[in-house]
Amino acid sequence: MRRSSPIITQQLPLNFVFEPASWQGYDRLEVWRSRQTPEGPYEALHGDTWAPASLPLGFTGAPDDGAQLVNVGGLDLQFLVMDQFPVSVVIPGSGFVSMASVVAAVAAAASNFLSSYSSGPTLVVQTKRVGAITSLQCTGGQAAPFLGLAVTGFESTAYGQDARILLVPQQAQYGFVDAYGSPEFFYETRFWNSAKRLGSDFSLPLQGPNAPVFNSNQLVACFVQLADSSGNPLTNQEVLISTADTQGLQVGGATILGTNTTLLTDNNGRAQILLTRGIKVTVAIGGTGLARDVCIPRDPSVLTLDLLSPSVGKDDLFSVQAPTLDYAVRRSF
Repeated sequence: MRRSSPIITQQLPLNFVFEPASWQGYDRLEVWRSRQTPEGPYEALHGDTWAPASLPLGFTGAPDDGAQLVNVGGLDLQFLVMDQFPVSVVIPGSGFVSMASVVAAVAAAASNFLSSYSSGPTLVVQTKRVGAITSLQCTGGQAAPFLGLAVTGFESTAYGQDARILLVPQQAQYGFVDAYGSPEFFYETRFWNSAKRLGSDFSLPLQGPNAPVFNSNQLVACFVQLADSSGNPLTNQEVLISTADTQGLQVGGATILGTNTTLLTDNNGRAQILLTRGIKVTVAIGGTGLARDVCIPRDPSVLTLDLLSPSVGKDDLFSVQAPTLDYAVRRSF
């Protein structure tokens, strides 16, 4: 199902926490984004190298000599680069002109922003700038349908790619800023083995977070890691995070009100969430009755927190409780 109205994008910080053992055999991390539904389609925000935004979306045809004739003489093309720089291209001549002349027209109109090449009757347009911070949208033009360019919908906009994120031994937390993100988008990650050219399974889709009101140094990347008695990861396991006991705490000029959030573990048995330093949290495992209270550390050196670990930081409280949840059975943790 496609969205009926455009979404305003923003720079959206994404934070991921992985137990180093979970990516054994891999050396890079990829982030993928869906602008439509949790099922996709997903587009890679990382690749082998820093890459430009390129239209038509997903086109892989090789450049040619531009000899093919197309009926676009005197017609126009309209582009928007990085959501702020409009580019207008008018193709000289009338009637049938060579693809080489179309490529030349793009160069004349937008040499600072765009490059292009022909592949048969298709015009491939790319940004000069590379990286996931780059975007390219075909916004209109009479010549667009003759040249294989969509002017509406998902296929009309492309984004560049960053090089894959390096996985560092013993480092658990990784961050990435989606320059064109939204809390309405969905994200997946996977690990990558550069030598074998092999990717891991994708994580479960996560909806984009709302941009935090306060600085990232006031947040801790919290997680749980679950497995069965045979050591296999427990996937799609509900984890309830309750901050109902936190009312009125002031952080960075914002007043925090208690909420209940339900997470699902991914293919690695992991669920993660950013939580504010100093708040009291109840974490419960759905359907088991296992629950505990945790105080998120104020210590700025603590960047990640296993919510089920016996102890992290001097101001953590690990009193066992049976929460007032319908599915929770009272028993000790």
